[in-house]
Amino acid sequence: MLSGPGEQLRRLCAAWQPEGRPPLVEAPFRAPPLRYEGGRLVLELAQAATVEDGVRGLVEILPAEAEQAAAPMGLTEGARLMRAQAAGELEARMGFYPERGRLLPTPCLSLGGGRVLRVRVQPLWVGLWLEGKEQVRLYTEQGEVLAPQGQPVAQVDVRGLVFDGDGHDLEVLRAALPALAPRAGACYQQALGRRADLAGVVVLGGDVDPGGRLLGARIEVDGVGEAELARCLREVWAALRLPRLRRGGHLSVPLMLRRVVNR
Repeated sequence: MLSGPGEQLRRLCAAWQPEGRPPLVEAPFRAPPLRYEGGRLVLELAQAATVEDGVRGLVEILPAEAEQAAAPMGLTEGARLMRAQAAGELEARMGFYPERGRLLPTPCLSLGGGRVLRVRVQPLWVGLWLEGKEQVRLYTEQGEVLAPQGQPVAQVDVRGLVFDGDGHDLEVLRAALPALAPRAGACYQQALGRRADLAGVVVLGGDVDPGGRLLGARIEVDGVGEAELARCLREVWAALRLPRLRRGGHLSVPLMLRRVVNR
């Protein structure tokens, strides 16, 4: 018996009940080209996208409204994923709720004499997978609110940082450190593809010279315990450029990694 994502959607449409909460579905699809803008990796979701095109016909998903999914990301990582997509190596999987149309009692519409099944959906996220590992999740506006497990967030605790240099430099550092969050968040999202229950506090540390260079960047406290995540965070931390200071010193920065459900 066929059990792929197209067949899953066919069964859902055949058994659709107008009452009750729609099920959360995750399905691979042919994604349009990624783009990078404003420090984010962006995917447009305005058009119908193919889930299956085979002997039983075509199965498509169509966002109920023009949507885009996005995630904060560094330029180098974004370029890597765009190259992988161009080479046909990247798989996209959309998480969504089926959504009934205004004029139909079901999200499903049969076209072309039954050869095409189009399912209207409310996208929550698009996961980008490479070599069997989820690299990042791009969330829609609705997904940031409705994602069942919550949106992954990396938050720099600027009030909890410790710096033993000139006290007048504290506010300068507090203003600069939130720039770490998007790239740390990308590390966290990749790690969640390996272990979905990861959360905790990581303390990043190192010596900062008066020119803002970070020396001896390291993980001082690892409250998560995932080696690949720690490596990624240390690399992101080491690459951060800080502003010039009155006097150098040792800096420790707590980073909170967690899922946030906005409901």
